[in-house]
Amino acid sequence: MSSFKISKGLSSASAIALVPFLFMGQAGAQTAPYGQPSTAKGDWPMYFADPSGSRYLPFDQINASNFNKLEVAWHFKTDQLGAHPEFKLEGTPTVVNNTILIGSSFKEGSQPLEQNNTKGLTRAFDAVTGKLIWTFHNIPQKGEPGYETWDKNSADFNGNTGTWTGITVDPVMNTAFLPIEDPTNDFYGGPRTGNDLYGDSLVAVDLSTGKLKWYFQVAHHPIWDYDLSSPALLIDGNVDGKPRKLVALPSKEAFLY
Repeated sequence: MSSFKISKGLSSASAIALVPFLFMGQAGAQTAPYGQPSTAKGDWPMYFADPSGSRYLPFDQINASNFNKLEVAWHFKTDQLGAHPEFKLEGTPTVVNNTILIGSSFKEGSQPLEQNNTKGLTRAFDAVTGKLIWTFHNIPQKGEPGYETWDKNSADFNGNTGTWTGITVDPVMNTAFLPIEDPTNDFYGGPRTGNDLYGDSLVAVDLSTGKLKWYFQVAHHPIWDYDLSSPALLIDGNVDGKPRKLVALPSKEAFLY
């Protein structure tokens, strides 16, 4: 029987709320362990910034004397994209190494009156310039891996399949882990027979390019609203006496994958 132990340190953590101007500089920051995201380096790798929930970055260029002089460096309006205007931007960004990762926004999967809702995307932006670095199509486009899992080209006219919960990043492996939800509709899949990748899947992509590395689909042909609602946990573990880098995925099914 395999033995399994979790080490004290985690490789990374869940997604966070972004404060855009905090990339301007730093002072008095302590050095983080090699490869680990750290608020001392300008990262915000957890919902509350760090394990203590401080919601704090040790920067001093912005303070009470100049806060009222800040100006917007850039912004991105989500309704600029898609056949239908995007709205309800629910996910909070993950920020690692000046890269912002966030899912797209749209009407929830149980609400659309038609299958052709806005398609789920995951995007990476440069935190300094706001430039789009890459886009991962949660519903594959024709010619992309996974498109063949949508029978009768149904990937072309189905939507949702968004990334609305936290994205986790392992900077050493240069990998982002995307937890993806149901396609349209959450409870009926008649117009989209097939496994419907990457619905209800944890998808690992290259942090620099957004290229697919691997995926694990929790529910084939999703129709039970089994969205991946929790960020993946990256764990330094020990299996059969050997160190292993592991991914633990909580699920709505009450399983831990």
